[in-house]
Amino acid sequence: IETEMLLEDVEKGSVKVWLSNRLKSISDDDIADLNYKRVIGGFLVDAKYYVLRKCSDIDEIKDVEVVEEIETGIKEIAQKTGLNQLGCYTSPPRERLLRGLNKVGEAFEALEGNNSVSMSNSQGQILTLNKNFRLPLQSLDELCEGENIDNTTTVILKVRKPDFLGETSWIFKHGHEEIKAKITDENWLNRYLKGQEPIVPGDSLKVRLNSVATYDKNQNLTKTKHTVIEVLSVVHAENTPQTELLQ
Repeated sequence: IETEMLLEDVEKGSVKVWLSNRLKSISDDDIADLNYKRVIGGFLVDAKYYVLRKCSDIDEIKDVEVVEEIETGIKEIAQKTGLNQLGCYTSPPRERLLRGLNKVGEAFEALEGNNSVSMSNSQGQILTLNKNFRLPLQSLDELCEGENIDNTTTVILKVRKPDFLGETSWIFKHGHEEIKAKITDENWLNRYLKGQEPIVPGDSLKVRLNSVATYDKNQNLTKTKHTVIEVLSVVHAENTPQTELLQ
């Protein structure tokens, strides 16, 4: 859960009044104590058991309808537990939700023979998990499929972490944003790996950057993939001694 509250000209007392109004459907004891943590905790526990129960009925999620059903169920739990009334609930990003389920399936791979896993809650209800459940990573793109917007721009990216092997992604800074991108410009990469394109701390790359943004059915941004398709030049920091560039 990620919350963001913007308050202006609000006194401490008025914050308490606001929270009390938001907690109308919660127990009187919780309202008296303004115990919002209990509200959020109750939602998390109920949602966790709900998702694991859904995964116990199947071995693999193959249809997007199943994912939509899980998302709807989580939203209904948020309403039932009163979390929606706090004004801080947003649906979990689909990719993050599915990556969590992928880790659940990976954990089951360690079980052997007749080993099993069961969970019980405070009401004494016991849930035996389906150790055969799997959600392969290659299924995520299909299940998260939505509208893709492809855009290529010329930008200057400050190098934060280069790749010295030419096999992995670089990490750049663009303003306050951190960008992880693989460089596919083979000609420039060959010169860089041969030491013909020296880069020292503080340097930047002027590049043509391709960005593919993926949105779900609710127009929420689920992921952005960056690729440097061409390196136009190395932009050296003004305070970089020339002797360093020749080493």
